[in-house]
Amino acid sequence: MASGDVTGTDLPLARPLYLQAVIRLTVDGERMLLQPTSEEGAAVNFPYSEPVHIVTAWNPNGVTLTIADNDRCQKKLLSDPALARASARACTGGDLTGRHQEPSLLLENLTTEVALVLGRSYGQHAIFRWSRTLFDLLSCRSDVAARRRWTPQPDPVGTPSSEEDA
Repeated sequence: MASGDVTGTDLPLARPLYLQAVIRLTVDGERMLLQPTSEEGAAVNFPYSEPVHIVTAWNPNGVTLTIADNDRCQKKLLSDPALARASARACTGGDLTGRHQEPSLLLENLTTEVALVLGRSYGQHAIFRWSRTLFDLLSCRSDVAARRRWTPQPDPVGTPSSEEDA
């Protein structure tokens, strides 16, 4: 699969908003904007020993909920027994401008299969898998994936100050 390609047929993953989504997080006290790119790019220090997954519970099944309802969904995700062995860190997924932001979890020590089950359980169309070289968008409903490279960028919007370890 070529970088940036969407394999299979899955309408939600073909939407530009999914393909252009960025992740805002803080690693070792440094704010980071994780942005997909089609460029090969230089090697960058990946801050984790294994691939990590990014999952949210916001707007299940593509339905826009109130902030209060989304917060309740996210709290259920935070207390899900599947996270017992995972290390969870708060992050934010959304668009580059910061106008659309969804609280999310960056999950270490979790297999892709378990992360996909979590996403599906909370009504998500897709999750992200971030590794040393790739930033994959994985469908929770099919075997479709969008494989892209990634690059850290200065964050023009900033990471919400409430971001801490979950």
